[in-house]
Amino acid sequence: MIRRRVLLAAALASPAAARAAIPPVDTGAEALAASLRGGGAVLFIRHAITTRTDRDSGVLGPREGQRNINAAGRAQSRRLGAAFRALPVPHGRVLAGPVWRARDTAEIAFGAGNVEIVTDLVADDYASGLDYRAIVEAMRRRLATPPPPRLNTVLVGHRTPLEHYVGAQLPDTIMPEGAIAVIEPLGPEGFRWRGSVTTERLAEIARVP
Repeated sequence: MIRRRVLLAAALASPAAARAAIPPVDTGAEALAASLRGGGAVLFIRHAITTRTDRDSGVLGPREGQRNINAAGRAQSRRLGAAFRALPVPHGRVLAGPVWRARDTAEIAFGAGNVEIVTDLVADDYASGLDYRAIVEAMRRRLATPPPPRLNTVLVGHRTPLEHYVGAQLPDTIMPEGAIAVIEPLGPEGFRWRGSVTTERLAEIARVP
């Protein structure tokens, strides 16, 4: 926990950090959802619902000892994928972190064959032995990079690293489990937070039961 506070303080002090006030989740959800059809955004999805009392070992690889998504999280992941298809939200290959709750969310929602597992999206408490500050800077560049024309970039990861990327705290009122952050990439100028939407609200807009 101390390490997380130190890293977040460093992110907040960075000149690359986002400064605009971040609105609560589902603010302007219908307009956000409509905008996704045209592509051009980076969509950062927090992993689906977990049993929050489960403890993490911090060891990559074995599923045992990790906080995994539960039955509600698996159902939420399926609904997320259905909402993306129903709207539809155009995207290329999906990138997900190596911790199982992010990987499972992505593979259930989008199909394992469409998901690439990347270290850059690792949870911060699983980053032992990695240059985490370099990961944060690399992810900031990823958030600033526009996707190919008429597509969205889709990333599936964890809330605390996202706080470090954008330089702002993101409580459950902004990024609950299964929420999608809509980021506008601005190239060399960085990126802008456009809003966030829950899987449940996106599914409702897409008329997914």
